Amino acid sequence: MDLRASQGEDFTHTLHGVAAAAASVQLRDDATAATAGWRAELKVQLQGGPERARVRHAHSGPLRLQKILEPEGPHWPQAVLVHPPGGLCAGDVLLLNGQLDADPALQTTGAPATGLLVTQPGATKWYRSDDGRHSEQRVHWRVGAGCALEWLPHESIAFDGALADSELIIDLQGDARCIGWDAWVLGRRLHGDTFARGEVRQHLRITRDGTPIHLEHSRLDAQSLARRAGLNGQAVSALAWCAGFAPDEAQMDALRTAHPLLALTCPQPDLLLARALAPEPEALMRALRSLWRDLRPLALQRPATPPRLWAT
Repeated sequence: MDLRASQGEDFTHTLHGVAAAAASVQLRDDATAATAGWRAELKVQLQGGPERARVRHAHSGPLRLQKILEPEGPHWPQAVLVHPPGGLCAGDVLLLNGQLDADPALQTTGAPATGLLVTQPGATKWYRSDDGRHSEQRVHWRVGAGCALEWLPHESIAFDGALADSELIIDLQGDARCIGWDAWVLGRRLHGDTFARGEVRQHLRITRDGTPIHLEHSRLDAQSLARRAGLNGQAVSALAWCAGFAPDEAQMDALRTAHPLLALTCPQPDLLLARALAPEPEALMRALRSLWRDLRPLALQRPATPPRLWAT
């Protein structure tokens, strides 16, 4: 296990570092891979303090935080999540467990004083399964009172024949807040690769103090892709949320006008949901990031400071 603590320095890893990390991972023995797949686990802990929020992370296998950046100061770091292999094959398992805790002395009744923004340098790819085994990604965040999590990954791409299980659990405590999204692409139409076989099983659970505020289960396959009551032929779908804030009527009208690609609703007093379908991922990801830019000042009372990766 590798343990590192962020002291606020900008680590000098580059894309060459990602390649080196990938090269450093030993190739799996074919016989072992045929039965076990590849397992990777990452644990992340953010602890707020009077001078800065410290991020500690420990990993086993090829899933890690490559960079901890502080463009907004020491109490709101940005983390870059990398998976050097670049995708999941049949039997692979990715596990991420995170905990955010604020300094009690900094907690207020207003906006969160401590937060963590997590993003990725590229899409997560789910490759074809030839033997019926599923790939799994299980992400669990616990967000303490006085904290905010911004979970802003790239899209996930399910190749034709992929068998994908994706679980995302966000446990909020007290007045914790979260802005995030989950976007999926079925097939690779630009490469002539439609999603004719396979399935994607999704599970999302958001709770506050142990009580569910949003539960969602879905199963996407070729039939649901084509069905009018499903994805209606649109290969790209997304759900975004903002937990801990709900806009008033004027704000909601302004958000709907500014983001026509997204269908916005408030099913709970402190929960905003946005859904979208699109034929290709670029327009949808632009829409999600644009929504984040407008929501962040309202929900977190912080100006939007996009990760530098989004400009590359």
